Amino acid sequence: MGLYLWHLTAMFTVVGLILIGTGHPLPEPWTWDWWATRPSYVAAAAATLALLIAVARRAEGARWLHRSSSATRRAVRSPLAG
Repeated sequence: MGLYLWHLTAMFTVVGLILIGTGHPLPEPWTWDWWATRPSYVAAAAATLALLIAVARRAEGARWLHRSSSATRRAVRSPLAG
């Protein structure tokens, strides 16, 4: 759930740092310059996301990792059983 909740925060953080930090606009989408920046952009967003998830996990106490009830197991097995 953390990945879903925080990916936009990571994206906006990276874009904001690029725009404010460099003062240059982002390349026009789908151009060669835009494609050339994708690997570094994705790496920066992934690093930011990993940091945000690590902080959120500590704040949440990682309680969701230890939850495993019989209802959860049945919910996972039922679609697989057909």
